[in-house]
Amino acid sequence: MVDPIVRKLWYAVSAGSALALVVLLLCRHVLESHMGKRSRRTLDISLLPLFLVFVASIVARPFL
Repeated sequence: MVDPIVRKLWYAVSAGSALALVVLLLCRHVLESHMGKRSRRTLDISLLPLFLVFVASIVARPFL
């Protein structure tokens, strides 16, 4: 088993990444017509690590 502090930290990181994903995707949806191509690409690239952390937290959940 994993230490309870590590488990709580993992849940906090998971929740933080999920919240950040929702906010960034909502901003992208609302501001899509006003964003340039470079801004859209930068936003897409910034979403990838957050998505990977979120997926990793879902996959690792049974092991915690």
